[in-house]
Amino acid sequence: MTSSVGKMWSVFWIASMVLFLISSAGAFMGESWWKDWAVIGAVVSIVAMVPWWNSILFGAKLGVLLNIAILVVVPFSWGEGMIDFFGLP
Repeated sequence: MTSSVGKMWSVFWIASMVLFLISSAGAFMGESWWKDWAVIGAVVSIVAMVPWWNSILFGAKLGVLLNIAILVVVPFSWGEGMIDFFGLP
């Protein structure tokens, strides 16, 4: 991760954080577009972690489970009940 490729790859980590922040802001503002940003953020986050899987912390690896949950629940209509449960638009 300290190599020049690793430093360049950190752009994916930062991008995923920004995408999740935008998604969170949209959800708190009651916007419907937050779901798209959350899905994109989950994909970018997984892409950021895969090449460094053996180097990242265990907690970050657990984040992959959250990313998978986002990819399974958010984009599909059957996930609306879960989204409504949390009071999100």
